[in-house]
Amino acid sequence: YYPYYYPHFSSYGYSSWYNPWTGAYGRSAAAYGPYGGAGVGARYNPHTGTYARGAAAYGPSGARGVAQAYNPHTGTYAATRQGSNVYGSWGSTAVQRGDDWAKTNRYTNRQTGTTTRTIRTDEGGAVTRKGADGGRVAVGDGGNIYAGKDGNAYRRQDGTWQKYEGG
Repeated sequence: YYPYYYPHFSSYGYSSWYNPWTGAYGRSAAAYGPYGGAGVGARYNPHTGTYARGAAAYGPSGARGVAQAYNPHTGTYAATRQGSNVYGSWGSTAVQRGDDWAKTNRYTNRQTGTTTRTIRTDEGGAVTRKGADGGRVAVGDGGNIYAGKDGNAYRRQDGTWQKYEGG
């Protein structure tokens, strides 16, 4: 019957667990107080081979978090790093499977609300800026195709810039 529920039976140790139906197990720990806290966790699933781990900490001057996972059956790896303080927030995330990969970086200015993001892949990249002075630039596989703030597409060919005008 749907949905299936697999409860996690507790085992020995602090915040450790094992699921006999899936074979997955993990462990975590946390500490907190009046001025902040921190936590870590890890899990492994022998059925898929996937393992993941992460950690986070927060306090009066900001917060930080990291996590990563790997699945050997698909060859997929992912990682993220995030942070914040009174001035803004930032982070980066990456994923890779074989020769295909993508990475994004982000920064948000809390005062202006402007977010700048860079995106890179094995096939190109882009820079976007959301806010009053927003705009975007995209780079194609050959590194020569761009999208301007005005919404038009451009390319560099034979040493000159050309605007795409439907032809």
